Amino acid sequence: MTNNAAEFLKQVAILLPTLRATERKLDREIARQFNAFSLFNTNENASSRVLAFLLDPQETHGQGTAFLCVFVRKFFPEWQKLPLGNVNVLVEYSTEESRRIDVYLKIGDHHIGIENKFRGASDQRNQVLDYLKELEKKAKEKENKFSLIYLGTKGEKPSYESYPQLERGRYKDHFILGSWIPFSHEEDTPAGDILSWLEECIKDCQADNVRWFLKQFASYVRNEILGKREADMTNETIINLALKDDNLEAALRIADCREELIAVAVRIRYGDRLAVCGLLGWARIEPEREPL
Repeated sequence: MTNNAAEFLKQVAILLPTLRATERKLDREIARQFNAFSLFNTNENASSRVLAFLLDPQETHGQGTAFLCVFVRKFFPEWQKLPLGNVNVLVEYSTEESRRIDVYLKIGDHHIGIENKFRGASDQRNQVLDYLKELEKKAKEKENKFSLIYLGTKGEKPSYESYPQLERGRYKDHFILGSWIPFSHEEDTPAGDILSWLEECIKDCQADNVRWFLKQFASYVRNEILGKREADMTNETIINLALKDDNLEAALRIADCREELIAVAVRIRYGDRLAVCGLLGWARIEPEREPL
């Protein structure tokens, strides 16, 4: 082992006990890693209900049209002067073709459908096309004021089987590509994203408990799609330490040996139980918990 690597390991070893003690204290006081949504089956239907709840001015969040205003501003900037006094919001709206639009909004004479792909479910044949046709029928007498928002996890577009190429020109002014997280493609950039909308809603929300709900949901979305959990103090400190002076090369050398280090650590800690651990697929080594 090089001198730099040994010195880097020594610095980390000195810091670890203090960092872990601080993290335990923070976890007791603010529960950094806790998220209520992780306790439930937050599938696409559940996430659709959350969207509908926030978009409905009559719901118990008590914020009226505040969240809906931000949504319209992000996804329909040309509708910003649209009166929001007459709003109807439905979940799992049934169409004439026996399909279900995840979220349906009627704002005055405007009809909006939201196809939610929070879990990246595959489209069915002509699914998006049938949704557009349904919305078109409902808006036929009102100057074709209808739109379908397609919410891919990262701005993915519907398949040609779901939204045929020959129909895309006909509905190009009524189809809106959206995303759950900020994302851009070389060809198409989503018109808006749910995570940015949630962050603006947090700023506009006046009720503490609803603000907490919004923060929890935004954090859950980040974790589920990006794999980003709340900040890990120990990891962040080690990374910052690695970036100092000559530590980076040493840290990268140590990282190259990660698998070997894990194997050695498992043998040291579990001894004869190593074979059982391997059979069970245990790869992570959690720090031992100290009694409270």
